[in-house]
Amino acid sequence: VEKVLKLGADKNYIDIKGLTALGMYRTTLQYMEEFTSRAMLNSIPGRGEDDNDWEPIHERMEELLMPARGETEADRNAKKSPEPDYNWDEDEEGNEEESEDEEDGED
Repeated sequence: VEKVLKLGADKNYIDIKGLTALGMYRTTLQYMEEFTSRAMLNSIPGRGEDDNDWEPIHERMEELLMPARGETEADRNAKKSPEPDYNWDEDEEGNEEESEDEEDGED
């Protein structure tokens, strides 16, 4: 990350959702944690059992990616929990077979 910043990456850039590189980093960690828990995998590095080992790395990443004017509201919210782009539970409400049966007049 340090090298990319030295090459001119703009950590102050704000995307359409209001996230800077800091918020994107935080969101990525949250998504990884969500995926890991849904897939019932072992803890991802830096989350869970081995937090103490990874904490200095996360602190350094936060320091490196902190925008010059400070974190945005979206960055702060990303630290809490991400808003999923896709609700995986929506598929459980119905499936394609039910929709096809309704179209054919079958119940």
